[in-house]
Amino acid sequence: MASPKPAFHFPTEIHLERKPLAEAWLELQWRTENKQLTTASMNLSDEDVDTFYPLALGAFYQHVRNNYPVQEALLTSQFPDNILPHTVRHRFRVAPNQWPVIQIGPGIATVNLIEPYTWQLFRRQAMFLRDALLSAYQGVDLRPSAIILRYRNVFPFDHRSQNTLEFLGGKLNLRIVGSPHIPGEIGEKSGPAEVGLNLGYMLSKPLAVGNIRIMTAFQTDSAGENQPIILIDLEVRGRNEETNPLLDDMLFPTWLDDAHAVIHEWFFALIDGPLRQEFEASL
Repeated sequence: MASPKPAFHFPTEIHLERKPLAEAWLELQWRTENKQLTTASMNLSDEDVDTFYPLALGAFYQHVRNNYPVQEALLTSQFPDNILPHTVRHRFRVAPNQWPVIQIGPGIATVNLIEPYTWQLFRRQAMFLRDALLSAYQGVDLRPSAIILRYRNVFPFDHRSQNTLEFLGGKLNLRIVGSPHIPGEIGEKSGPAEVGLNLGYMLSKPLAVGNIRIMTAFQTDSAGENQPIILIDLEVRGRNEETNPLLDDMLFPTWLDDAHAVIHEWFFALIDGPLRQEFEASL
């Protein structure tokens, strides 16, 4: 019997005139059967080595080149293949400086999207990435090790002069109340100068770990100036290798939809209130 569909509070049809989305990406990681380690890779464990990558790269490019014709070699591509596993080395774009972007390296592949973003577009590219990967590694003992869906959102906020905890409570529905003696009289201001917060939750649908990461940061604007921001990552990460859906034609799209549903719910739970009203309003 199929498990009941989770009851979410926020409908999927919510439309925002403006989005704080900085980037969305899906990351796939794997290892290959490695029965004969080279001398250079003896210091690496089997699970960190993708011995088929040099051959798979060409086949991967043949699969994606019609849709992603612009190829970019990253600095990491200059390292030997047995160094820096699970690090992307080659990037493929739909057009120069355009998104979406597909990336691949030994034991890792990603699809990244900024603008224009819709879940339908991103989902299609995620399925395309999987098809390209399985085609490139056809006949290889591919062992999935990680699947991660992550959304990064940016909120302008001057945490240098304003109280970040008040922003979290008043705008993001995260109320953190500490001792009145922290920082106490020795503090130069009542709010923290920096914030780094991670909330991790065990999920049942999909079987995964969900993370909400919030941190103060700086973003370079068009004039080259560093502007203070609040950075929020919403992530769903597969719980273990046994439940990784990469090789299953039916479970992979279901995992994507379930993971996206969690992130959608958490995002609107965070911004529900004044921020949501701001994003729904036209400029």
